[in-house]
Amino acid sequence: MASTPPQDAPPNGTLDQIPRGDSVRVVGVDGADAIARRLDDLGLRVGVEVEVIRRAPLGDPTVFELHGYQLCLRRSESERVRVAEMTPPDVIGRER
Repeated sequence: MASTPPQDAPPNGTLDQIPRGDSVRVVGVDGADAIARRLDDLGLRVGVEVEVIRRAPLGDPTVFELHGYQLCLRRSESERVRVAEMTPPDVIGRER
């Protein structure tokens, strides 16, 4: 019998590791410095859905979509954002 992951599921990785076209949910941002505060100001907070739109040819920087706008981050910034796969209720709720 398969069980569904808990709401506070452990992170699957960091934002820089997510393939283009995938959507994930933010579970945390590492650090307490100015960069972490800036990522929070830009909307990268726990629970936010982020989609990977495109990457530069060498993989840095990457464009993400969140809160209805596109955000371009360097790899050094996106590797600080811990993410998890979206659970089925998240996907179903988004379609309504």
